[in-house]
Amino acid sequence: MATYLSSLLGISVSPKQTWRIVHDLGIVYKQPKLDLEKEKGDDYEEKKGKIDGYRKVSHALLKKDSTRV
Repeated sequence: MATYLSSLLGISVSPKQTWRIVHDLGIVYKQPKLDLEKEKGDDYEEKKGKIDGYRKVSHALLKKDSTRV
């Protein structure tokens, strides 16, 4: 987003400045939470397995994406 704003405005905008602007506008970033505690139906074990798989992979994806601020 900082790169886009820099090219659009023609001035240097850092990622930290972009975060402050977005935060001042009231936009917040929340990471989704994977939770099945309320759902214990017939396919509970299958869904739990998928969530456990996502959790294992998510750490690797975060390390791979070094552009996050």
